[in-house]
Amino acid sequence: MSSSRISVEQIKDELQLVRFSDRFRINDFGSGIEEYDLFIKKYAKEYDDKAISATHLLVSKKNADIISYMTLSSASIGVTPEERKNSDIEEIFFNSFPAIKVGKLAVDSNYRTKYKGIGSLMITLARGFAVDSVRFGIACRFIVVDADVENDPEVVEFYRKNGFLANERYSGKSQKTVSMRLDVFLQ
Repeated sequence: MSSSRISVEQIKDELQLVRFSDRFRINDFGSGIEEYDLFIKKYAKEYDDKAISATHLLVSKKNADIISYMTLSSASIGVTPEERKNSDIEEIFFNSFPAIKVGKLAVDSNYRTKYKGIGSLMITLARGFAVDSVRFGIACRFIVVDADVENDPEVVEFYRKNGFLANERYSGKSQKTVSMRLDVFLQ
């Protein structure tokens, strides 16, 4: 798997996306970012049980290793009139729009080379959740993220490559994160 963009088709025989479960070797996961490793080991189950966030694991079918994980939750995002220009929501005058938030997204450091581009695949899968929610009658226009520049200064570029834009309304409010959004129905 050396392609810079992995598709679901390429990995469907090797990996599967599942909801968080203690039956996987959670304590073996290591992204190299202490905060993200601590979250999956200590907080993911509790947050899942309390419906704060839903943690999704991308696991190996061969050995049950956790390759990557992401947390998703409901959100809304304020979009300025300027940010709405040249889109099909330009004339919608809501102050905020429905979204899914990617709270955490991490890739196990042992698998970054073998599955190069797996983080982008996780974004594709999150987009699928957003589209599915619309199919089930729950509006969702954006995927939002607070890009964690404190732990990974390159993360903003990763999200930009995946179609995210910085949120003007939230810029400059934190030096640890950059608020970003992806319009699920564009591109």
